[in-house]
Amino acid sequence: MTDADLSLGKIDPTRFADGKIAIYRDKADAAIDKRIASGLAMTTETAAYGIAEIIDENMANAARVHAIERGAAIHDRTMVAFGGAAPLHASRV
Repeated sequence: MTDADLSLGKIDPTRFADGKIAIYRDKADAAIDKRIASGLAMTTETAAYGIAEIIDENMANAARVHAIERGAAIHDRTMVAFGGAAPLHASRV
């Protein structure tokens, strides 16, 4: 997920972890291209977008399942996104 977020420009590599952890967009792009894009004959950007779509849908599905298990209506709730990459994906969820 971090590679896709970095590739799509959702993460500023100079500010990641307060600049304490170096991450590289070119390496993220290369990993996405090697593992996904080239095998499916698509651009790296399209593959990164596909990764983000799958992750966002998995997060949304988890929220729905959680709500159903608790008998709660999610349209009556407010989502608070915290930790990890959740805030980057909350609006799509």
